[in-house]
Amino acid sequence: MNTSRRQLPALTGIRFFLAMWVVVYHQSDSLLGPLGAAPWLHRAIEGIVQTGYTAVSAFFVLSGFVLAYNYDLRTLGSGRNGVRFGIARFSRIYPAYVTGLLILIPLAIYRLVAVVEGGMHAGAGNFILSLCLLQAWVPGSALSWNYPGWSLSDEAFFYAMLPFAGVLMARIAEGSSGRRTFRLLGLAAALWLLGLAVPVWAVLHQVPHFGDAQATDIELVGEGAWANAIRYSPVFRLPEFCMGVVLALLYRSIPAKSRLWNSGARFYVPGAAIVLLVLANGDRIPYPVVHNGLLAPAYAMIFFGLALEGGILVRFLSLPAVVFLGNASYSMYILHAPIAAWMGIGFRRVLNADPDGPVWLICYVTGVIGLAAVFFRKAEEPSHRWLRKRLSDWAAGTAAVAVPITSDVSTNAASNVTGN
Repeated sequence: MNTSRRQLPALTGIRFFLAMWVVVYHQSDSLLGPLGAAPWLHRAIEGIVQTGYTAVSAFFVLSGFVLAYNYDLRTLGSGRNGVRFGIARFSRIYPAYVTGLLILIPLAIYRLVAVVEGGMHAGAGNFILSLCLLQAWVPGSALSWNYPGWSLSDEAFFYAMLPFAGVLMARIAEGSSGRRTFRLLGLAAALWLLGLAVPVWAVLHQVPHFGDAQATDIELVGEGAWANAIRYSPVFRLPEFCMGVVLALLYRSIPAKSRLWNSGARFYVPGAAIVLLVLANGDRIPYPVVHNGLLAPAYAMIFFGLALEGGILVRFLSLPAVVFLGNASYSMYILHAPIAAWMGIGFRRVLNADPDGPVWLICYVTGVIGLAAVFFRKAEEPSHRWLRKRLSDWAAGTAAVAVPITSDVSTNAASNVTGN
């Protein structure tokens, strides 16, 4: 395999725009109401904005790609490297994650906002599940407290599975170049179909509450529990992550002198066109299928193309300012719901206005970007380094951060997943 050291800043830069897609999706009513565009354009924009939940598929695929690109999957399953990998991932995602939970506690205790607003189901049991990154395993609790955190619950499971699943996929990638490519493409197709199997079943059997993107307040048991389980269960979303791993194996196998290098537009342009075309007509496609990985192959094409580099989009996404915002996108994602809750209180009590409409949206998006950027620079990164060092010291030298087999493409990208 080709393991040359390549920086992939465009993969970091695109995270900012994926994160903003989710932020706007959660405030879509504020945007779509006053849009005032032509009917056909309004319909297309509405379809794209209101399917922001599909960004979670993009981040799951990106997560698998970045991890498989950065770490040697053949040795990741060893005890020593497994501990190193676990500490690296935990220290990356947990400080910002737990901050998002903690700043919601006053709202729940003093009921400054409705405890079920935006899916923020309070309660000590749900808090403990969320604190332990287990909420996605319990139907009805996946969206508890800081509701975007369900995807981090899934990611924790993906991290635990990678040392085992990664070894199997790495073995499939061994062999001659032509046969390896064929096997990996076949594996990616099989994973995609596997990920869609349960959503298609849900559509055919008309699973209650799973046909409506707004049906988020679902009971813990009974037929409705299936809807949350299918949406958020780490087991059902694992194929999307594994597709990213396969994508990285394909990418790493490209010969150093291949003509594919610097021709990434051949992949990311059609990939983006597919995404836009499908989502602009999202209301015509069954919601469960769109939600659970329908567009994973198109996202894989985009990331593959950006990694190959070439074209104006790669140059733009690689600008230092865009890369910085991409690095801060995890903070934007994990903090945007708490920020919305606190800013909503300010709008109501200080400005005596409802948190709705274009003024609210502009203030909110600006606040999320600004606060998250400051938090990333002043808190997330320092706490990540501090926690990694303390955990490594505690492990008596056996859990220092694993040495990547390639240069860092910002492994923070692997921890950032967004959507609902």
